[in-house]
Amino acid sequence: MMMLHHLIDRRDLAIRLLRLWECDSADLTLMDQYRISANAVYPFSHDGQVRFLRFAPTTEKRSGQTESELAWLVWLNGHQYPAGQPVPSRNGKLLEFCETEYGSLQASVFSHVGGERLDRIPLSPEILQAYGQTLARLHEHSTVYHPAAGTVPWTWRDVLAWSLSVLVHTPVLPAGAYGPDFNLLSDSDLETDSASALEAVDELTCFFETLPTDPEHYGLIHFDFEPDNVFWHPDEAQCIPIDFDDAMVHWYLADVARALESLRECVSDSMEDAAENEGGSPPDETLRLDRQNAACGAFLSGYRSIRELKEESIALLPSFHRFSALYGYARIVRALSIVNHEEPDWMGNLRFHLHGLMNERKEIFKCRTGPTSP
Repeated sequence: MMMLHHLIDRRDLAIRLLRLWECDSADLTLMDQYRISANAVYPFSHDGQVRFLRFAPTTEKRSGQTESELAWLVWLNGHQYPAGQPVPSRNGKLLEFCETEYGSLQASVFSHVGGERLDRIPLSPEILQAYGQTLARLHEHSTVYHPAAGTVPWTWRDVLAWSLSVLVHTPVLPAGAYGPDFNLLSDSDLETDSASALEAVDELTCFFETLPTDPEHYGLIHFDFEPDNVFWHPDEAQCIPIDFDDAMVHWYLADVARALESLRECVSDSMEDAAENEGGSPPDETLRLDRQNAACGAFLSGYRSIRELKEESIALLPSFHRFSALYGYARIVRALSIVNHEEPDWMGNLRFHLHGLMNERKEIFKCRTGPTSP
């Protein structure tokens, strides 16, 4: 997630950036479907086909991070792995750097992969198995991928160092960090937990250093292979992932852990939405757990049909979950660390929501054993 003051709709800026690419100038209404989180993403059309403009301040990106992502996507598409394809600009560049009144920005454009987003459709065993197979195939490609010259993907060590740096340099969040209704919180309520983070970094580093780093276990991963980043194509019975922006060098188990964690959340959210729509009581916890386990089992079955995944490896997943929680905690702390007192009302609500997520993630990374394995 970017710093919150970057989450404002900059439609005028998006239109200017699009001049660097081929675009149907008569149809910009698609831009109403924009979304902003780690990047600003605006849909538009070219020759009647949907594409996506993605941009962010250069201060929000590690040097070389996006270049590494785009090079990997080009390689994957060239090796018959379907994924969101970057589109060259009029200048023939996959990544454009621009100086604007909002500061230095980097921009790129991606083709539309089509299909249906997994978090918006019923997840049948067939879809779940294809979801697992798609991740396994990505990992198979990673075993033989070598980053292009001049691109340096960041690693799990970089992530831990960055996370700790954020927390050490943000010992206390400013008043208003959790929204205008929380301005009266004491300093202790606003303190970040750098001590627990340092302990977690040390323990995770020691743990990861015991794991094998051969290509069969360790390489470039997606790290955000969640249902909202994967699209189902029923005619081809295949899934296509997008949003490789968080790619890093890590163990493939980190991708499996993130996918299973998000899949459990997706199943739970779907059950709660169904109960609310039907006007009934909240889902029975036993039923919720059964459906979550069934979904995770189908995903793992699909993964294992392509790549080996031993039960001993499944037992390691909580530590990867802990890594994700620590990284997520630091990202939220950074996003909340600047308060503009002229923020729109919706941003106050977002701050309150992020406060809850931050506390949830802190409880996870403080726990040595992590959550129960799927």
